[in-house]
Amino acid sequence: MKNNLSNIISFNSGSNDETLLSWSSFHKNNIELRSLFFNLDCALKYIHDHGYSVADFSPSEICILNGDEKYIRFKKIIKMSEDSRQRESAIKADIFHSAFLQIAMYCNMLNCLTPQFLKEKFEEIVLFLPQEDVNYYRGVIERNASVYLHEYCQEYFRRNMASFIENSDDANEINEVLQRNLYNNTLVYKEFNIYQNAAFVHFLIVPTIVFGFLFLFSIVCWIISVFSF
Repeated sequence: MKNNLSNIISFNSGSNDETLLSWSSFHKNNIELRSLFFNLDCALKYIHDHGYSVADFSPSEICILNGDEKYIRFKKIIKMSEDSRQRESAIKADIFHSAFLQIAMYCNMLNCLTPQFLKEKFEEIVLFLPQEDVNYYRGVIERNASVYLHEYCQEYFRRNMASFIENSDDANEINEVLQRNLYNNTLVYKEFNIYQNAAFVHFLIVPTIVFGFLFLFSIVCWIISVFSF
């Protein structure tokens, strides 16, 4: 855990939700995994954009809502610090943990892979990864790059312009998926609005109460001054 347990926001699971751990028992195909990880990092960026980070990357603490891989929910999140350096560090750590989890699932090593072993044996482990994503994982694991998988995929198409033009349907599909993910994550993490609205209401109530008290106090003082003469 990254912080005090009292600071962690937990989301409850629905009866039809499936943990990533359970899902991984039946889905070993790299195409399915890659599609899920694309959605996973879209959800991660959405969380970061709203000022939160992930408190637990355990596969049992990540849910696929209603069995639909487009709807990913991290069950435990935590508010990030207002300090820019700490926020940057938290985001970078989340991206690393996400990449680590993805590699562990590609290799079917959820229970035994460690960051140290991954760094030492990365050149052997890349054999299990999609060839087009090897440079992405290398950058995150070896150089601590702070890049989301879906952003890397977009850049991959831009840099391979010839392929991009010939396979424009692929590029359009990625853009459509990104738009759907933004909408999906708005639904999955709609509680963000509740927390933010509650904080805003609290921000308004406190000064309102203080102002009201001061106003009432001034009226009382005025009345006392009037009747004292």
